[in-house]
Amino acid sequence: MGKIRELTDQEVEKYRSSLLEIYGQYKLTPFVPGTYLNAYTDFIDVLALNLANESVRTSITPHRLRKLLYYSNPALCTSDKLEAPSFGIDFIQELDRILEKHQTSASDIKPEEKLIVAYQKKTVINKSVLSLLLTLIPIAVLGYWLYTKVQKPYYFRDDFDNNSLEQLRNRGWEVMDFDSSLFYPQDSLGSLILRSARGDYWVRSSDTPYVKNTLIHKLPNFDCFELTTKFKFNGNNEPWQQCGMILFDKNYNKIHNIRMTYAFMGETEPDALGDIYNRGYQIIKRDKGEASQIQRFLFNKETYRIITLFYKIKRNKDKYSFYYHQEEESDAFTLVGEMEFKFKPKYFALISFNGLRIKADGPLNNAASIPAYFDWIKVDECE
Repeated sequence: MGKIRELTDQEVEKYRSSLLEIYGQYKLTPFVPGTYLNAYTDFIDVLALNLANESVRTSITPHRLRKLLYYSNPALCTSDKLEAPSFGIDFIQELDRILEKHQTSASDIKPEEKLIVAYQKKTVINKSVLSLLLTLIPIAVLGYWLYTKVQKPYYFRDDFDNNSLEQLRNRGWEVMDFDSSLFYPQDSLGSLILRSARGDYWVRSSDTPYVKNTLIHKLPNFDCFELTTKFKFNGNNEPWQQCGMILFDKNYNKIHNIRMTYAFMGETEPDALGDIYNRGYQIIKRDKGEASQIQRFLFNKETYRIITLFYKIKRNKDKYSFYYHQEEESDAFTLVGEMEFKFKPKYFALISFNGLRIKADGPLNNAASIPAYFDWIKVDECE
């Protein structure tokens, strides 16, 4: 049996209605699926407490629960963010256990009595905390070792619904080379805005490598993951305007990294047919200072206009694969590059910048600052 299964419409409706019914029996106000992750954490607390089943916290994570109740529900979620109801088998099995437990519990207790029962259970749990801690102390060192060595299920997604500097930091983001004059993080549609500025990590020896307002976040600790983002870049065809994703090691090393960007290449001369190709993606790795351009694919600026792009970087140990597609979120990804690189990424980042120089020995790039709009970014563990 595979690790991932897509639920049928009937299954999705059964799980949604049953979970919301359980929540409603112990809370006075109905649950709002479109709310923030903190509310989903509270939802899981209700399930664990009132069903006396702390194991729900292992497989029922806030992100998975939010996907079931919101991101896979076309009645609530907009089409550009809608996801297929595909979940890990452990998640589905835990849902079945929750429903079975709920169905066999007393169903005729009045709502006000259930609130009292919930409070009593919480009191009993609180009284046993000290005893539990004393039991766990002898194995604390071993537990910490296992935590650092054993890879755990991990899922991260940010839809950039609130992008003040404070809120970004609360969600685990930091800003490298911060420039307040160019930091306008949110538009009316809820996208993250990163404005380009002169800078690069691929520079000549006399230049200082930097990219302003690089938004950086810690990666999960496992060997195989997929990093995916959706964005728009309203370019003006000035040379080396670009935006995309980059992977850093534990030192945030600016001369040792991997990036995949959408860029305006600067080529302006037509080919034999009179076409000008000056836009596309490029994949670059920097190995201890040596830059290697893995692949570049160009679009004809006269005949093709990209509206929305989706980029994906997949890491499987030392193998990196790069994918993209455009326009519709449901479209299939296309593999556009692969490479082997003995590189251990610890952080991922979103970037928007102008190449520092148009040519290696040329003058500094004075292209205007333009915005890149990031709709969302997510990290998935490979299945």
